[in-house]
Amino acid sequence: MISEPNLKINKVVRMAQAFFTDRLKPLGLSSGLFYFILELSEKDSVSMQELSRAVLVDNGHTTRAVGRLVKLGYVTKSTNPDDSRSSRVTLTVKGRDAAETIRRILAEWADLITDGVTRGEIDTVYRVFERYYLNAAKVFAPKT
Repeated sequence: MISEPNLKINKVVRMAQAFFTDRLKPLGLSSGLFYFILELSEKDSVSMQELSRAVLVDNGHTTRAVGRLVKLGYVTKSTNPDDSRSSRVTLTVKGRDAAETIRRILAEWADLITDGVTRGEIDTVYRVFERYYLNAAKVFAPKT
């Protein structure tokens, strides 16, 4: 039955969020904020709308998250020089350091949940989840 694996996947995701929230406490971050930092670590600077699309949240959520990250010193927000009606978000040095810490936490989680799993099984799961991701991304792709 297809619902049983979905339930297990959702439970693993929830446990991962709890794990990340616990590990991120010393940084003042929650599991909901680290996606923004990781996305920004892949680019020099992005607009608020680009960030919303990349993290798959609405603009209001991004505004609140970026406001929190600015207060914590992880990002800066500035007026877009190409369009004064929009803002650009950039990681600070502290934000880049946090991105590295987040990557270590993600690796720690991966090590924990793959205990006893063979490399071949892990590769299969990664291929399947890449397909899941591509299929899900189609649902959220901008309509043309």
